[in-house]
Amino acid sequence: MPQMFERAELHSLKNTIVYSDLDIPKRVLAAWSAGVQEQLIATATVIDDYLLVIDCNLKSWEIPFDSLSALAAIPVEKRTEFEIDEDGSYLYCESADIHLDLESLRAAGDSELQTKLMAERILYEQQFGVAIASVRKAHNLRKTDIPGLSERQVRGIEKGERPHLLTLRKLAKAHGMSLNEYLEAVAQQFSKLPHSS
Repeated sequence: MPQMFERAELHSLKNTIVYSDLDIPKRVLAAWSAGVQEQLIATATVIDDYLLVIDCNLKSWEIPFDSLSALAAIPVEKRTEFEIDEDGSYLYCESADIHLDLESLRAAGDSELQTKLMAERILYEQQFGVAIASVRKAHNLRKTDIPGLSERQVRGIEKGERPHLLTLRKLAKAHGMSLNEYLEAVAQQFSKLPHSS
């Protein structure tokens, strides 16, 4: 409702939120308690070709569906069929199989933020690849010792190409681990790497 007033250039209280169930105020209060109110989604709704998102600090954004490829992939008739995670950490649309956090949504209309997030993602994927290589080397495996993966594929993953779930399963099996054990080993190696702030 406050967003509709704002679009119509009518005055309303800035910190007003209208809700139909108790999940929204619970999310807002929990976010404030944890001090992450600017990072979590309180609520979202669709109006015309826009996704209107309000964070738990009650700041709102209008995000055109065509400004973000993940949003554009949602068929028009399915655009209202999304859920917000219980704590507000992401918005999920089952029909398009997308999870979008608040930062990704905010970046849709902010090219500077998009560039920053892209650089962070590339760095993360490169470091994830280094962690995968560290686990492989700790198990005395060569790049050619992974059944179902070529040396080129392993090299690509270790340089930062994002692996699919099936690929991670093959890596885990080659290391004699369950997928969870393997991911835990990779996470331990990842945590040892220097990360830029």
